Amino acid sequence: MTTLTTNAARDHADLGADLDRVEAWLARDVEVLTRVVPAVSGWEIARHLFHLSLANELSLKNALALVNRKGLLIRPRQPLAAEASAVLEAGAIPRGLAQAPRFVTPPATFEPESVQTFARDARQLHEQVGRRLDELADAPDGIPHQLLGDLSAPLWLRFARTHTAHHLAIIDEIAAAPD
Repeated sequence: MTTLTTNAARDHADLGADLDRVEAWLARDVEVLTRVVPAVSGWEIARHLFHLSLANELSLKNALALVNRKGLLIRPRQPLAAEASAVLEAGAIPRGLAQAPRFVTPPATFEPESVQTFARDARQLHEQVGRRLDELADAPDGIPHQLLGDLSAPLWLRFARTHTAHHLAIIDEIAAAPD
């Protein structure tokens, strides 16, 4: 089994800072949030915020399920593919690596209430994970990620941080693009 170096405290702190950025983005005007720059992304800023917030909610729930050792998707971990290990070790997702799975694809129209709900839920789960950081490494099993394979509790936290940073970088590019 591929073993990655993780630092749950650092990943948790970094994700917390990124969640602060998500909340700051969500406080902006609708005109800003609905800006799309096709040369950067086919999604508007709000769709990126929806996607990453829902993905964070699911990822953090997976980490907690593994710590609690309760959940339908829990199974003994299998070795990670080299590509998955590289992404998680680097903490960076290459652009265009994958398309968002259908269950975390945002709707075509901006739904402020949904995005706010997912962001709020992700923040609450982040706080719960923070209270159990010492337990993450002791959870022996994994839950499969559709592309990366079976992720342990610390790797679900790492994925949430990495994935959030990936989408915030795209949002920053959209915001910085000339009109």
